[in-house]
Amino acid sequence: MVGKKLAIGQTAKGQLASNERGVRRLSLIVHIQRRQTLAQINTQLNQGASRTVSKRTVQRSLHCMGFGSLRPTGVPLLNARHRAARLAWARKHREWTLEDRKRVARSDESRNPTTSRRREAENMASGS
Repeated sequence: MVGKKLAIGQTAKGQLASNERGVRRLSLIVHIQRRQTLAQINTQLNQGASRTVSKRTVQRSLHCMGFGSLRPTGVPLLNARHRAARLAWARKHREWTLEDRKRVARSDESRNPTTSRRREAENMASGS
């Protein structure tokens, strides 16, 4: 999530904040915990506020500020056979030295995050 800077006095569609402070508060809430849902962000924003803001307004404001969401990539779950094979491999290679380990071509079992970084870079370059 990449946030766009708003000019002083400019609000997110004029909906959320009448000043720069409201925009900064929303941005701070999002940056503190990036995996929050819209409902959680809205609840935090409305706590202790003099006026309440609807979820739709928060959603529009976040979109205007350049924040978005990405769904996590689905990965296949490990079954018992996979776990047994991994354990056997680990036991077989337990005695390897650091030099032995450096010569192995490895990949992380999770998905490679470069795809999302590339997408963010393309979005920033195109100005959207």
